[in-house]
Amino acid sequence: MHHYGEDFSVGAANYRGVFSNMTTGTARAYLTGFEIDTAILPIWCCLVPPDTSIAIDDLVSWNSLPLTVKKILEARYKAGVVAKMLVLVQYT
Repeated sequence: MHHYGEDFSVGAANYRGVFSNMTTGTARAYLTGFEIDTAILPIWCCLVPPDTSIAIDDLVSWNSLPLTVKKILEARYKAGVVAKMLVLVQYT
């Protein structure tokens, strides 16, 4: 993620992550119908290192887009978290 990721910020904190857009069908596994219907498409996901301190409803600023964190999933290998996936939506 450090080599291929893109810079983004949450408040005054700066991070790097790998961004990808998500189909509406895939987004339905993580978001409610209302969250999808009121979002500006596309819905984004971002892979970040496991020690990234981001919470639900934090506002992510990436490529001049204001994205709200709606879901955080942990990718695990054995007993450890190796990455987090943020599900991000734009409302404005």
